Amino acid sequence: SLAVRMRLSMSNPTDPTHPTNPTHPTNPTNPTDPTNPTKPTNHTKPTNTTDPAPIEQTTVTSPTQQRTTLQQGPITIQDISTVSECGQLNDSLTTYTLANDVNASYDCFVMNGSTVVLNCAGFEINFSQAGSGSGVVVNRTNNVTITNCNIVNARDDLSSGFGINMTNSNNSRIQNSNITVFSSGVSGIYLQNLNNVSILNNTINTTGTGGSKLGIRLNNSVYNVKIINNRIFTSGTGGSNFGIGLTSNIYNAMILNNTIRTDGASFNHGIRLSFLVANTTIANNSVFANGTTSSSSAISGIDEIVNVSFIGNNFTAVGAAFSVIDLQNNISNNTLFNNLVTGIPTTSSVVGIKLSTRANGNRIANNSITVNGTTNNYGVELLTNCSNNTIANNSIVASGTGANTMGIRVTSLARQNLFINNHIWVNGTSDNFGFQVAISSYNNTLTNNTIFVQGSTSSNYGIMLYLSASGMNVRNNIIVTNGTTDNIGIRISDSASNNTVANNTITSGGTGDANHGIYLFATANRNVIQGNDITATSQLSNGVQLENPAENNTFVGNNITAYGALSYAIFVQQANNTFNTTFLLNPTQWIFVGPNTNITLQNTSFVG
Repeated sequence: SLAVRMRLSMSNPTDPTHPTNPTHPTNPTNPTDPTNPTKPTNHTKPTNTTDPAPIEQTTVTSPTQQRTTLQQGPITIQDISTVSECGQLNDSLTTYTLANDVNASYDCFVMNGSTVVLNCAGFEINFSQAGSGSGVVVNRTNNVTITNCNIVNARDDLSSGFGINMTNSNNSRIQNSNITVFSSGVSGIYLQNLNNVSILNNTINTTGTGGSKLGIRLNNSVYNVKIINNRIFTSGTGGSNFGIGLTSNIYNAMILNNTIRTDGASFNHGIRLSFLVANTTIANNSVFANGTTSSSSAISGIDEIVNVSFIGNNFTAVGAAFSVIDLQNNISNNTLFNNLVTGIPTTSSVVGIKLSTRANGNRIANNSITVNGTTNNYGVELLTNCSNNTIANNSIVASGTGANTMGIRVTSLARQNLFINNHIWVNGTSDNFGFQVAISSYNNTLTNNTIFVQGSTSSNYGIMLYLSASGMNVRNNIIVTNGTTDNIGIRISDSASNNTVANNTITSGGTGDANHGIYLFATANRNVIQGNDITATSQLSNGVQLENPAENNTFVGNNITAYGALSYAIFVQQANNTFNTTFLLNPTQWIFVGPNTNITLQNTSFVG
């Protein structure tokens, strides 16, 4: 060992534990370019750096003993030792400095002493040359720092291994290092059963044939981990490649200011959370997930994701049949705020933000969400027993070259959710929806939203309530629809009942006919339509149309006009309903009442 007589005093550098002002991330110049973000082509050695804190040295003389004391906050290092080959690092209170590149058949360094620094001084650790192992192993020891290392495993025929494997270790740090591993089922950094570990300023690259490659993995009872300012790249010819994975009882993690890219076949996720992740902050990261087949996400969370904040991130995903952010199964009290969310499908089916299966009490606010593909593109989707979520102040752009594009989709017993102050723009060919609420969803509120729906052909709807949607409160929205035919401001049908539609401004138009302001049919019963301004602009298009049948609905205080050729302000057939205090404003034709119809008109004003 190298013994130097000196005394070093070092203050503990402050971790950047939270962004001072999480600002909106910069939009990537071309998110479809596979070089964005740029992936490193060479594994360069890190510069030999010292800990970023002031060092004060004093020489002490003694004829019998030479010793160094280094203090870093609560940590005190007493010995400095130079190492030139792999092996056990057993001494506590020691700084080990690597003198040259080293190689290992399996594990290289095993750190057994507490309060230990491994400073690789920019040299390389090449491990697992004969079989699965790890570059550095830390187990059941505390106050460990690993810095300035270049850790490499160039074999891609192994099924396991870690650049750094740290378990049962507290108050430790991994910083300023490059880690490159090639095998399937590997992680650049693996953490388990530990508390208060920081991973700072590293470049991690897991690549090669096969799949299941992870940049950083936190697994089983991990507390207070900080992952800050890292560059993480994972890629494989197979699937299930994750940039950062958090699994099983992860609490109080902070993932800040990282650049993450993952590539592979399917199920590639920038950040994957599963099986209880709580009280965690994910902020100001740039995350890009690319899958050649299906189900790749920038963010994927499943099974008890609780009180996680996603703030100021840039999330982009490319592939087929995926969600950019996909949170499902007991997702509660999470916040998605001020994120840039972009989905670019290579074929069809993309969702910007998806909450499903008992997602409750979450807040999605002030995000910019863009999806652009062929068919089945949704900006936001709430699916299966989602309740008490707030979706507010988002900008949602959904477009597609095919059919079935939606700004927001709410379905399958979604209830008591609030959608407020969103700006929604939808553009496709046909079957496009600003809002679609369906399949026994109930007691949701849609208020103060601005909705524009445009289609190059037919069937474009501002808001559609159907398949037993009930108890909906649709108020104070601005709705504009346009296309060829069958473009409807608000459509209520298929046993959608007991809904309230009030104080909305609705304009429907198109180059063809049947573009109605409000359209009720197919047992849409007991709905209240009150205080709306309704305008239909196309030929054979009515302000309000009820038919086949729509029973016991009440219209109160609406202003209705239809000024296309052969159009009516009110068109009713095979439907028994009541209109009270209605203003018909200079329509082409006033009212049509068909056979088998009972309509009650009270206090109607015909304004010509």
